[in-house]
Amino acid sequence: MSGDPALSVMEKAARAAGLLLADAFEGKFIVKEKSPGDFVTNIDIESEQILSGHLSHEYPEFGFLGEESGENSTDSEWQWMVDPLDGTRNFVRGIPLYALSIGLARAGIPVLGLVYDPLRDEMFTGGNGQGARLDGEPIRPSEATRLESCIVAMDFGKTAGVYKRSYEILGQLMHRFQSVRMTGVMALGIPYVVAGRTDLYFNVKASEWDIAGGIAMARDSGVLVTDLSGVETPLPLTGLVAANPAVHAEFIQAIS
Repeated sequence: MSGDPALSVMEKAARAAGLLLADAFEGKFIVKEKSPGDFVTNIDIESEQILSGHLSHEYPEFGFLGEESGENSTDSEWQWMVDPLDGTRNFVRGIPLYALSIGLARAGIPVLGLVYDPLRDEMFTGGNGQGARLDGEPIRPSEATRLESCIVAMDFGKTAGVYKRSYEILGQLMHRFQSVRMTGVMALGIPYVVAGRTDLYFNVKASEWDIAGGIAMARDSGVLVTDLSGVETPLPLTGLVAANPAVHAEFIQAIS
C-alpha cells in the first residue's frame, strides 16, 4: 500500500515487534501451556498482532500463517509465514536467546526471509536474488568440507519419536563432529549456517513458521537445504539439513 519494497515492510514490522520482545524480556508476562512442554505468553500473541498488523496493512490481499493465530487463507498465491517469538522457553526462563521470523512464500515456496534477534539487534535477510545479509552486510557460509571440522547445530522436537530419531543421528555422528550446539531457537538454525557461524544445522521436525524465513535466505546464499533423505523440497517439515554442498553431501551419506 505504501509502495515500499516487501523487504522494507518486513524490516519495519520486525523492528516494531522486536522492540516489544526486548522490552518485555525479564519483565512481567502471562505464561500458558498449549500442550506438554509447549509454552506461549501474552508477548508471543502481542508480537504476532504487531507483525500481522504491519504486513496485512501493506499487503491486504496476501494470506497469513502465524504460529499463534493460525492461517488466514486468501485467493492469493502469496502468504506470510510468521513466528512472533521463537525460543519462548528461553524467554520465559530468562535465557537471552530468542528471535522472530518472517517468511514470504509464493505458491508455498519461500522466496523472501527475515530473522531478527532483538536482544542483539541482529537482522538476517535474504531471498529473491538479493543475497543473504546480516544488518545489511553480505554474509556467506563456511567453506568446511569435512564433518570432522564442523560445528553442528540442531534442535530436538517435542515428541518421543522425534527425540528418538534425533538421538539416533547424534549417536551415529557425534564422534565425527567438532562440536554440537543447541540454542532452542529453530528460527536461528539456518541463518547461523548462512552466516558461517555454524557449518551445518539439522532437525527432525519443524513448522512452516520456524523455517520459511531461513530457507529463503539459504537458497540465496549457496546453502543447500533438503529433507533428511537429501531431497530438496520447498518446506521440509519432517526433518531438514542445511549446509554448504560438500558438508551436506557427507552428512546425508553418513545417515543414509
